[in-house]
Amino acid sequence: MHKKLIDLHCHTNASDGALSPSELVIKGFNLGLSAIAVTDHDSISGISEAMDAGEKLGIEVVPGVELSTLYQGKELHLLGYYIDIKAKWFLDLLHHFSAVRDERALKIIIILQKEGYTIDIQKVKNIAKGNVGKPHVARAVIENRENEKRLKEVFGSIPSISDYISRYMVAGKVANVPKEKLEFEKGITYIKKLGGVSVIAHPGYDLPPSDTSLEFLKKFKRKGLMGIEAIYFVENESRTKECVLYYQKVAHDLNMVVTGGSDFHGESEKIGTSLGLIGTGFEVGSELLKNLKKAARYKR
Repeated sequence: MHKKLIDLHCHTNASDGALSPSELVIKGFNLGLSAIAVTDHDSISGISEAMDAGEKLGIEVVPGVELSTLYQGKELHLLGYYIDIKAKWFLDLLHHFSAVRDERALKIIIILQKEGYTIDIQKVKNIAKGNVGKPHVARAVIENRENEKRLKEVFGSIPSISDYISRYMVAGKVANVPKEKLEFEKGITYIKKLGGVSVIAHPGYDLPPSDTSLEFLKKFKRKGLMGIEAIYFVENESRTKECVLYYQKVAHDLNMVVTGGSDFHGESEKIGTSLGLIGTGFEVGSELLKNLKKAARYKR
């Protein structure tokens, strides 16, 4: 009997993913996954569509979100699972963040226009279909044939979306515009208020194994953090194995939930981002979903 596989970290075009919620579920179904979690950045607008598609296909869809938070000046992402997606106060909060993201995108576009790129703001919004993010701006630039000459001057050829973002929109680059974020502890409080399970996302990147990271997790376990995304591809196979084993042990020692996922945004050349982590050797088994459900206070 084949092991049932799941993916607890997926994005749709309700934030910065390439696929619609329905397309994501269909892809998961075609890959043989038994469950996926929709965890868009600061958005839950794709969950209902995904759950409807999941019900038709017989694949479980976990309602989730990935909150952008800040701790001592550092950006940390916080996953929330089995949250109440109808809570008005939370919908109002996300609406605020959506408006802030649009303002940020406009500032980025203005900077890039000064760098010699032609950008149609409406095209960016059409690509996004939800919250506007850096990948949507980059795609609008790259797909506009008027930018071909400028792109080849800077990159030598037409770049990928990730290469364009790295050149212009990351920390220290000309079009890096900081976004408004919640304090990390407040994010934990909000997820708890929604009846959900809070999980620190991709710690292998943001909290590399160390005594400092361990103390951080102990501190926030006391403040309500419930889980660790221990299974997440980090750079290469050996580094990933090191991080997975480390965070699985930490979660066990601290009595925290273990989750895992691909952080899937769409087809990418980046190793370890395939839906379900298929083919990486770090696929996530469905037993983790059972443990996640046990930890959840809210059931849809």
